[in-house]
Amino acid sequence: MNLTDVEAFALRTIFRDGGSLASEVRDQIDTADVVRREFTGVGFFTAIRLARPIQSIPKLRMHEFNFCHPAFPYGGSFMCTIDAPDLLEIEAVTLGGASWPDSLDTSMFTELI
Repeated sequence: MNLTDVEAFALRTIFRDGGSLASEVRDQIDTADVVRREFTGVGFFTAIRLARPIQSIPKLRMHEFNFCHPAFPYGGSFMCTIDAPDLLEIEAVTLGGASWPDSLDTSMFTELI
C-alpha cells in the first residue's frame, strides 16, 4: 500500500534537516510500503516498511513536527518512531480534539513554534 500525500508530507517534514538519517528516510519515501494504517478520529497511526534498512539509527528514535493548519484550531503534531531499522511508525494527532478530515491540503501546514 502506498503512502498518502499527508503521510509522505509528514515524513518529509519531520526529516527535513540535512543529517544522514533524514537523507536515508527521505530517499525512501517514494518506495516505502504501508504495513498498517489506523484512523483514530483525531489523527492516524501508520506503520511503514522501508525498502532498505536505515544505517544511521540515532539513540533518539522519536522525531516530531508540531504544526498549525486551518483545519485544526489548536494545531497538532506529526511524530515518527523508528521501531526497527526498516520499520517506521507515524502518528498524527490534533490538539484540542479536532476531527481529522478525509483530505487535507498539505501546502497549508506551517510549523507551530
